[in-house]
Amino acid sequence: MQAPRPKQSSTGIGAILQSAGAGHGQEDSNDVESFILSRDALQQLSKQMPVQHAYADHHIDLFSRFAALDGDTSFEALYRYYLKRIEIDLDPVSGIPSLKVSAYSAEDAYQINEKLLRLAEEMVNKMSARARTETIGFAQAAVDEAQDKVKKTGAALSAFRQKKSLFDPEHQSTAQLAIITKIEESIITTKSQLEQFTTFAPSNPQVPSLKKQLASLQAEMKLQMDKVAGLSASLTTESPEYERLTLEKEFAAKQLQGAVASLEEARIEAARKQLYLERIVEPITPDMAMEPRRSRNIIATLLLGLVAWGVLSMLLASVREHQD
Repeated sequence: MQAPRPKQSSTGIGAILQSAGAGHGQEDSNDVESFILSRDALQQLSKQMPVQHAYADHHIDLFSRFAALDGDTSFEALYRYYLKRIEIDLDPVSGIPSLKVSAYSAEDAYQINEKLLRLAEEMVNKMSARARTETIGFAQAAVDEAQDKVKKTGAALSAFRQKKSLFDPEHQSTAQLAIITKIEESIITTKSQLEQFTTFAPSNPQVPSLKKQLASLQAEMKLQMDKVAGLSASLTTESPEYERLTLEKEFAAKQLQGAVASLEEARIEAARKQLYLERIVEPITPDMAMEPRRSRNIIATLLLGLVAWGVLSMLLASVREHQD
């Protein structure tokens, strides 16, 4: 029975794992190698093409065909057979791994190689996405929390202003004191006029008017003074609460600024550690079978036959001598 010629598709992982700005290429290449030689890779590959059929075709000789002798077609048996047909060589100088696939048809060898590379690329993309999520996730959560705090403190300050009819107690207090100063000046002027009229012309008709004006100014003075200090709803009593809310808002804004800066740094770090699989050599369809090596096998068979014939001849000669 003539065996079909096993063909090899060699492209190495004609690919090298790159990490922008990082020196993890060797370690990450080992991860790719472990994946390709894993049961998971074989399972995913089997979903994309009939791997078992490619190695169990009836055209393959009994000694090379999968499950031809023991009849074990389990996944574990296929996995053990798969490991014998997949080879990953790592160049010690360049550190570039090469993937070699042996199959019994050129197309099968090419397809297995190509699909394994694609599966490896998908795995690397998932690793990269997970690393990016982990790197950026915490920083993004901090930004979201800071933004929420800014909104809450801003809303609290706005509600306080609306409830107390205040915009800025400090500025409003300054304006209020300016009003009080003007009223006080008016009171002094009115008192001076009233004293003059009372002293020199007590019967002057302006005296009652000045007294009424003075009383009005004094009442206004008391009202304005109560607004600034003394009453429970005065500007003075509301100022500490306003300052507390203002400080909380400013602190939240600074926290947000720091969180945004940290997020940007995390994004830069994630981009620096971005992983990708770069194919140095693309898979090609083999045009020449690497096995079986007929000349070597014929010579080896002849030599073994001669050795066996020699040993058998010596045994027969020894037996004859004993019989004689």
